[in-house]
Amino acid sequence: MKSAHANTEAVSRMSDGSKLFRLSRLAAALAASSLFGAGSAQAFISDIGHEPTNNLITGATLGAVGDEFRGCIGDSCFDGTTSVNDPEDFVKFGSLTSGATYTLSLAEICGGSCGNSVAFDLYDNGLTTIAQTETLGPGATLPVPGLTGLTSLVVGVHIGVGSGCCEGYSVKLQSASTTVPEPASLALVSVGIVGAFVARRRKRT
Repeated sequence: MKSAHANTEAVSRMSDGSKLFRLSRLAAALAASSLFGAGSAQAFISDIGHEPTNNLITGATLGAVGDEFRGCIGDSCFDGTTSVNDPEDFVKFGSLTSGATYTLSLAEICGGSCGNSVAFDLYDNGLTTIAQTETLGPGATLPVPGLTGLTSLVVGVHIGVGSGCCEGYSVKLQSASTTVPEPASLALVSVGIVGAFVARRRKRT
């Protein structure tokens, strides 16, 4: 009898261990799917290869949320083979969710002259009129948070103040839902997982 009872306890412990193992695997899967992380990997899109088609808003280089565009505007920008005059670049984030909130990250990357500013013109939802302009000096960065009601966003980039050689830029759009959760949010998720595990175990017993 004792042996049978001991075997039953051993099987029960093994079953509990298996459940805990499955639970830890679930937590790992959630972490991998970005619930505990900062979202999916982001694509890098270079301006090289998009010249001169993206000098017009109708030829804007296409990307998606999470993509980062980097390029150059000015008199002597490299297009992959030679130096060209690149007066303006347009980049477009399409298929946006109107009810979602986005943050646009802008940066001026110091180029050859390093004395010019770079202007970023924002065009909302397929319109050709500028909704907002941000101008950054050499080496400056700027987050533009709280963008909502968008189905698409085009950013036109050109020299703001000054002229001459070239200046680099970076444009990146992120969804507010891809930010890292706060510790309190992580705690709530953890409690929910443990609660579901306990409820399932009690139901089986």
